[in-house]
Order: sequence, then C-alpha cells, then structure tokens
Amino acid sequence: MDGVANCQQYAYSLLRHFGFELPNFRSSDLWDDTAHTAVSKDPKPLDLVLVNDEPESFGAHVGLSLGQGLVLHLSKRIGFPAIETLEQMQNRDEYRFLIGFKTVLVRQEQR
Repeated sequence: MDGVANCQQYAYSLLRHFGFELPNFRSSDLWDDTAHTAVSKDPKPLDLVLVNDEPESFGAHVGLSLGQGLVLHLSKRIGFPAIETLEQMQNRDEYRFLIGFKTVLVRQEQR
C-alpha cells in the first residue's frame, strides 16, 4: 500500500484495533482469500462488506458491517468516514453491486 488512507486500510486498521489479524489485501485478493477470511451469507458486526460499480471484486470498495444493515466506510465522495445503510450505498452507481461479506477468522494471540 502507498501510505495514503483508503477504504481497505481504514477497515483493516479498525479490525486490527479489535484484535483481528489480516494482511493488507487488495479487494480481489481479500475476496479470494480463505486462510484469513470466510464468505458470510448474513453480515455480522465487523464483517467486511465489498461493493463495486461492476459485479467483480477487483477494485471493490471495502467497509465494515455494524449490524442491522449499517456499514462504516471511508467515503471519498463524502470526504470522511461515514455510516450508511447498505441500501443507501447501493443506490449510488459506484456501489450498486454487492460483491459479498467476509468474516475475519484470525485473531491475535492474547498476551
């Protein structure tokens, strides 16, 4: 990663704060990963949410599920972190396709 804040880094930093381990995956690598994450049918709080302007994971926008249909994400359009419903996000062309949800499986060892 180039050191500039982006949606993936924002989501991964929050997950790490809560004790999860996750490499700095690009969105397509995240979607393909099975060692650190698993696809989830029903998003739980702190599951990763991937949306895109086309039905593929490459270049997808990444946010965190807060439960009850809410997503926390770093929004370039809004200019700061935002909480929106998944439905609100998908009403915009750049997020209209739901790629899916991923649950992070790996937690840091308790010290």
